[in-house]
Amino acid sequence: MTEREQHTDSKTTARKIVATFDEFRNSYDRYVDQMDDLVSSLDGDEALHRKAQFLVTGLDHVAIFMQSAEDVVRWRIKPVADK
Repeated sequence: MTEREQHTDSKTTARKIVATFDEFRNSYDRYVDQMDDLVSSLDGDEALHRKAQFLVTGLDHVAIFMQSAEDVVRWRIKPVADK
């Protein structure tokens, strides 16, 4: 593979990663919003409310991952895609 082909291949891969991450981030945001709506609407069912609430409050590690991943995608991968 020539250097030019490798550059083109890297650029294509970087664009796919950026697009996939954007889809993932948007899906994650919708999930959190929907779970938040569900938890707030389950006042009458305490057992289900406790379990569903964890699905929102238990996302701390995912939120940290998303923040770190967004930094990597924005500052490391997107510039390769934009070349």
